[in-house]
Amino acid sequence: MQDDEQSHSILVTWPEPPAEDKVTGYAVFVGTSSGEYKEDKKLCNGQSKEVIETRECHIPMSTFWEGNYRKDQGTFIGVRVQASNIKGDSDLSPWNVKGPRVEKVPFQMNRPTATKSMTEAAIILEWEE
Repeated sequence: MQDDEQSHSILVTWPEPPAEDKVTGYAVFVGTSSGEYKEDKKLCNGQSKEVIETRECHIPMSTFWEGNYRKDQGTFIGVRVQASNIKGDSDLSPWNVKGPRVEKVPFQMNRPTATKSMTEAAIILEWEE
C-alpha cells in the first residue's frame, strides 16, 4: 500500500493468487475510526472486473477526514483483503504493517495582523497559531 501523491489517494495492491485458485472477486476491508474493519464497495469494489484483473484500488485521502473512516493527521491507514472463488471466501489477509498515513488539508489560519515593520516594498504579517 502506498500514498499516490499525484491524485491525493492511497493505492491498495495485493499479490496475485495461484492460478489454480480461480479467484472470482475480492473484498477490501479498511480500518474504521472505531478500530474495526469494514468493506465499502464505494471505496473499492473488489467484484469489478478491473479490480479483479489489476488487484488494486485507489481510495481518496479525503475518505479519512470524516465519517466512519475518520482518523487524525498522521494516523496509519490499515487494510485487509479477502479473496473469493466458487468454493467460498479465503481467510482475511493480515493487516498491512507499512503504508501511508492520513494527510489532511490544514485548518484555516487565524487572521493575520499588519506590523509596524512594513515598508514600501513589503508587507510583513504576523499571526498566532
